[in-house]
Amino acid sequence: MKLIFKIISCLILFCFLIPLAVSAAGTYNATAVDKKGKPIPGDSGTACYEGIVPCGKCVSLGGSLDEKTKKCAGGEKRFIPCSMCHAFIILHDAVNFFIFSIVLPVAALMVVIGGLLFLVGGTNPGYITWANSILYNTFLGLFIIFGAFILVGTFLSLIGVAQWTGLGTNQWFSINCAIKFIGTNIPCY
Repeated sequence: MKLIFKIISCLILFCFLIPLAVSAAGTYNATAVDKKGKPIPGDSGTACYEGIVPCGKCVSLGGSLDEKTKKCAGGEKRFIPCSMCHAFIILHDAVNFFIFSIVLPVAALMVVIGGLLFLVGGTNPGYITWANSILYNTFLGLFIIFGAFILVGTFLSLIGVAQWTGLGTNQWFSINCAIKFIGTNIPCY
């Protein structure tokens, strides 16, 4: 019975995450360089990509991202090969998705469940203890997750890969490493 519950839970989680992951999109700055590594004037700008992987495919160079539809608009389609900086971009997007799209809603649900157990518990000490445990573990988990997020973001800022963007947005750090690609004429369709 426990195995069936685990399988069903995994399937539900998988079915929930796949549509969200497919709708992922983002932007980063890219600069075209020649074979000697010198920038090519007029051949750089914001690269807009759709999906989880931001490289190794045609992206919209000079385009913008529509936040509602998660689609790129405008710009010239260019092939940008993968570099080490793209690994930081993928990791950044995955962490932001996990924290802001999964952790916060689940934590809010757990706080509601803990509060309801307090209300329903009344004179039953088992419910009160259970509610205390749920709330304590929820806030401890949030503290650990956001603490680790801040520590890793600070480390990435110190090595020059990330930049603090403030608390007002849904991403506290932005990746600002330079994406350089050799100006190519690989056709994009």
